[in-house]
Amino acid sequence: LVGNMHGNEVLGRQLLIYLAQYLCSEYMLGNQRIQSIINNTRIHILASMNPDGYELAASEVEDSNDQELSNQEVNIVNKKKDKPPLSALIPFFSSVLNHVVPISELQVAPETYAVMKWIRSLPFVQSASLHGGELVVSYPFDFSRHPHEEKMFSPTPDEQIFKQLARTYADAHATMSNNDTDRCGASFYRTRGIINGALWYSFAGAEDGDYWRLLNPGTHILTATAKGFSRVSKRVFLPHNMIKAGRVDFVLEKVLILGFFVF
Repeated sequence: LVGNMHGNEVLGRQLLIYLAQYLCSEYMLGNQRIQSIINNTRIHILASMNPDGYELAASEVEDSNDQELSNQEVNIVNKKKDKPPLSALIPFFSSVLNHVVPISELQVAPETYAVMKWIRSLPFVQSASLHGGELVVSYPFDFSRHPHEEKMFSPTPDEQIFKQLARTYADAHATMSNNDTDRCGASFYRTRGIINGALWYSFAGAEDGDYWRLLNPGTHILTATAKGFSRVSKRVFLPHNMIKAGRVDFVLEKVLILGFFVF
């Protein structure tokens, strides 16, 4: 869980601090639900991704969305747009764990670089970033299918699971899924507080990143393929309640390729 990506989005920062306090106190008080979550889930909380921006915003100076700001010795880079070129990212994420690319090569803010190392060492399965402004859950993916269309519904084969996760969050919120148009933050009342990211605005991500696929309970057909090897498919059943994670292995056999020469 990540908060305070932009310096002036302070609510997420405070919420995550309260969440950490809640988890710790409830665990010590014997709350079985919280104890089960903590004992069985790896939870990471980054309350402030942009501490410099927060300090500046706390001084009532607006954080810019598009350009670097400087105030005496404080330099703020908008972390959402602070992206190094893809050519610099690929060797970073494909390198061995202990290899460190110098910050000077990546040309990003120290906070951005620290988050990159964090994600590289612990490839998270799920993540949520808390923002300010709108009252909505924006779910993947954010890149429009049409290169010249900024707002275009672009569902993926995983649309249902992404939508279910977003709906679970929105429905648990006090007002996010409320369709009352008179309430605060009612811009997304028609979709009851959720939206496909690409339909809101298109935003491309680093192409060769890791991808963890989430599946709904039920029966699924999984197929493993590799060039030069046989294709193997398996039927996998996922129950609604799993005591522990299962494992499915695929053994692919080398395919003998015969070559013919025509004279």
